[in-house]
Amino acid sequence: MSNLEAVTMLQRYSEEDAEKVFDMIKEKNAKEVLQILKSKRVPLNHTDKTGMSLLDQASWSGLEDVVRFLLANGVDPNNSTHESGYKSLMFAAIAGHQGICQLLLDYGAYVCSTNAIGKTAAEMAAFVGQHECVSIINNYIALDEIEKLLHPKGDNSDKIYPKEFSQALHDLIKTHIIHPIWIMLFLRDHYQIIWQHRQKLCYVLDRIFERQLRCKESNEVMSLKLWLILYTVRDTCKFVEAVLEKERHEASTIIRNYVKQLLKMEQTDQIRPNLERFLRNAVQAFPYHHCLLFQALVKNLAAVEFGNLPDAFYVIMSVFSGQRMVETAHFCATCGAVTSTKRCCKNIYYCHPDCQKMDWYNHKMFCEKIEREKQDKEQRCSLRNSIVSKTAVQNDGSVSKIGTIQNEQTEDRHVEKVTSTLADIKFESFQNYQFDTLLVKIASTISRIFSKILSPKICLAGIQGYLRKKHGAKMFLETIDPITGQQTWKVADEDYDLAQEIARSGFGDMIHDFERNQKYELGLKLVISQLKEKNKKVHVLDIGAGTGLLSMMAIRAGADSVTALEMLKPMANCAEEIVRKNGYEGQIRLIASRSTELTDEEISTIEKADVMVAEVFDTELIGEGALRTFKEAHQKLVKPGCRVVPSSARIFLVPVQSDFLMRFHRLPSRNLKVPESSKLCPGAGAVHDIHLSEVPEEEICVFAEPFVAFSFDFEDGPSINYNETLIKTFDAQSDGRFEAILMWWELDMDGTGQNILSTAPERWNTEAKWRDHWVQGVYYLPQSIQVRKNQSVSVRCSHDEFSFWFSAIQNEYHTFEPNYCRCKTHVACSRTAIYRLNELDEDVDFDHFLKKNFTGKSVVNLDDGSLISLLLAKYAKTVRIVEPNVHFVEVILAYIAENDIQNVHICEDYASVPSDEVDVIVSEPFYLFSFLPWHNICFWFMAHKLLTSFESRNLSLSPREGIIYAMPVKFDDLWKIAAPFGIMENFDLTPFDDVINKARSAVDAMVEPQPLWEYPSIITGEPVIVARFDFNASPTRESFMTKITCSVIGTNAIVFWMDWLHNGYRLTSGLLNSPEIGKRPNWSISQRQGVYFLPESERCLPFCSSITVKVDFCPNAQFMFHFEHGTL
Repeated sequence: MSNLEAVTMLQRYSEEDAEKVFDMIKEKNAKEVLQILKSKRVPLNHTDKTGMSLLDQASWSGLEDVVRFLLANGVDPNNSTHESGYKSLMFAAIAGHQGICQLLLDYGAYVCSTNAIGKTAAEMAAFVGQHECVSIINNYIALDEIEKLLHPKGDNSDKIYPKEFSQALHDLIKTHIIHPIWIMLFLRDHYQIIWQHRQKLCYVLDRIFERQLRCKESNEVMSLKLWLILYTVRDTCKFVEAVLEKERHEASTIIRNYVKQLLKMEQTDQIRPNLERFLRNAVQAFPYHHCLLFQALVKNLAAVEFGNLPDAFYVIMSVFSGQRMVETAHFCATCGAVTSTKRCCKNIYYCHPDCQKMDWYNHKMFCEKIEREKQDKEQRCSLRNSIVSKTAVQNDGSVSKIGTIQNEQTEDRHVEKVTSTLADIKFESFQNYQFDTLLVKIASTISRIFSKILSPKICLAGIQGYLRKKHGAKMFLETIDPITGQQTWKVADEDYDLAQEIARSGFGDMIHDFERNQKYELGLKLVISQLKEKNKKVHVLDIGAGTGLLSMMAIRAGADSVTALEMLKPMANCAEEIVRKNGYEGQIRLIASRSTELTDEEISTIEKADVMVAEVFDTELIGEGALRTFKEAHQKLVKPGCRVVPSSARIFLVPVQSDFLMRFHRLPSRNLKVPESSKLCPGAGAVHDIHLSEVPEEEICVFAEPFVAFSFDFEDGPSINYNETLIKTFDAQSDGRFEAILMWWELDMDGTGQNILSTAPERWNTEAKWRDHWVQGVYYLPQSIQVRKNQSVSVRCSHDEFSFWFSAIQNEYHTFEPNYCRCKTHVACSRTAIYRLNELDEDVDFDHFLKKNFTGKSVVNLDDGSLISLLLAKYAKTVRIVEPNVHFVEVILAYIAENDIQNVHICEDYASVPSDEVDVIVSEPFYLFSFLPWHNICFWFMAHKLLTSFESRNLSLSPREGIIYAMPVKFDDLWKIAAPFGIMENFDLTPFDDVINKARSAVDAMVEPQPLWEYPSIITGEPVIVARFDFNASPTRESFMTKITCSVIGTNAIVFWMDWLHNGYRLTSGLLNSPEIGKRPNWSISQRQGVYFLPESERCLPFCSSITVKVDFCPNAQFMFHFEHGTL
């Protein structure tokens, strides 16, 4: 550009135009954006105040044409001006824009670039559930790599292939689609350019495939995917060649016929048998049988009998991309493309009309819509011919013909549709948000928030591999290997995911919340009676119906009818049975759907409500989508002036200082200097939900009495805002450091101000009732501030549709940034794990133990998520860490750099540990993946694996011994989460007892983890030793048996914990005080304990009992618990 052109450009450019372009991109007005950009009124590389470029914003907003224009005109896809280090590829991946991800990669976007918290684009996409984008990024192969294979000597190569061929080859390889039909259709569509170079095509595919496992960092997933592509290409070429030798046909016709042959099904088939056979043969032909992914794939395929569901494509994609991606993606029923839209009927997905047309023969055999139309047509014909034949119309609407017209209708052969209720991350609904608002979810809360938004995936049996046979079918689950901590695969029943949703839903705890039940019923009685006084017919809408309890309360309160919405299909079925059992059938209509996901057709069948009742709240009030639920219900489902129970809500805050709470957030600093990145890190933005009533009052210094931050009027839909920011002030009652905010909420059930349901802790509510589904929240400030007594302090309070965040305003120029972890510690560690880091750092006895036993020694440390290696460094000669957790390694490296530690070395694997330089193997032990105390016993297996590699060397282990203890207790309230309902509020809920018991037994271990310091109990018997392990011996299969005596009537649980015995030091995960029957136990806060809840029949015995506990310890580090109940 000349100087004159540059001056002209500067004269035409204005901040107003730039702001306008950004606004247009956010509004997705691509046409006008392109007009402005083409007029050169705004520089193409312009950025906003946060460093977000036009390319970044367009990638985030999904404007593919704008992204293509910017890239084509030289904008760098690797721009790094964003203040948090985010690149355009990250924005596109997080937002789920697959086409833009592909486009950015084609223009050279770096897949390995990381942001401020050290995450790549693929890692960020995985974190928010955009698995298709993860697959695209991880499987991308650059065009340059293909060009090098086609033209190894560049322009001087022996043969120069046309650009169209290299581009077609690149388009085939770079995709993450491995479905044989898609590959065959791609070959058909590019036949003219590919066929003449098919040998070279196979050569390049083979070379790239071979590289995946023969390089230093092998890629098993990519290797298998490329093999499936190569296998399909070879097979298709062979088939076409064989046909052409016999007769002349168009190649496109040959491939099309081959495709239709693979797609062919009979009406009795559940899968496409030819396609199934093709895929299984392709997997079996994979040449590298030592590949672990191949072995897992073969194992999973072998577990499914040929002809049964799930089909091979479902199994393969589950292994490649994980269960959630497979269950939430919309695969084309013909070619497996993931960008599919609905065609023809509600239940089946196709990516293009051609795919629908190609599969039409099969589709019409299974399509319920077509079958209904056929039945309707037959019914009309039968009515016209009623003179010559009798027609009997049955109650279900089908038609049977008697007389001269015979019934040609055979029995229904449709396979029943299966509803898979899984976490469906509805990210697209958030794409209109500012990115800085969403940032807090990406780094902290988004996983928890979006996992609450569930959507049923209903697919047509026999067409798609999502479906499984109703009886005996299997699905494949990722689990944690207790020895390595790595992900592995297991086969589970098809109902596992449904059972898990029910078991994790918290229905049990809520139904036992008598205060909640009674206040809801009082609210319903008042508003319904007020409408009845006006001689109105009252129709009630119950959103989130669960067991149907609130619906039945509404009828009992005088409502004429109820429409109940429940998103979990099996829960809705159970509610129907409960309604029937209690005699309300015909008055309550149940619909299995979220209120926000009803179609216009479904909404048209629902009577507009006079009263709306909903229980869609969590600890943060809004985390389950309450705001959208109420707002959209007012728009679509209720009458103007509809009464709502509850009518309104208020959020209360208390500013505090608390060393106790900060141990869950602040990093240890007694023995080590905290890295600068960690000092400035605001931590995770997610709420810390906790039973504040169990925190001693002296542990929390309060700066002000509770004040209201936000109010929500659920009876006024238009007033509900998804995004708000307010400034609240308080006068400090004392000097101190303002570090955190306590939060709870209250509901006004009927608008009178008298019927209030509050989640306030006992300190501010003397009548507080125990509940576990709603507790209190703690928010840690991004930066704490010092305050003086009587000082006026301002707090910035914000919320979006699902969460809150807060900060103390230090000056008028203060910039408010939502919390997200920059130091990686808060990402790698749970809050309990951070508490444990602080606890160990402050333990003087532990420090003395390290000094006494390891001074001058060479130590190997086996832990995952521990700083013991750095504490050892003060005394040991050398410390070698075998650290399996990549994220925590970076935390350790930051501490090493900050503290200038020279004698700590990180080993990537066991082989890199020098055997002649080790005196002792040390572990806490603690592993981030552990849920129960004995999960940490995996260190034993790792230690002996290391000892095996040392051959004759005889090294000691610390800890030397481990002991599992058990003790009977009587919980004040925790037992309710596993207790049956029976008759509740005079309603018979026993059908739900069957469902919840089955669900819990399907997905819960008999002994489940709980942080017992939050749940009061009394000791009802002496603790006993269940199992003892000598870690200097090799791990072997063992069985243990012990008898536990309950000395107090009403014992409702057995608790378990584990102690680790070092030389002169005992590290416990359980009881901290001396046990005394009838007294309160004092539990370790830094670890969760195991709990076995006694069955109802044992819990209610009028006399004391005994329990025999048998524990089988398996060589795979699994513990199997068995319980036998007896009497004294």
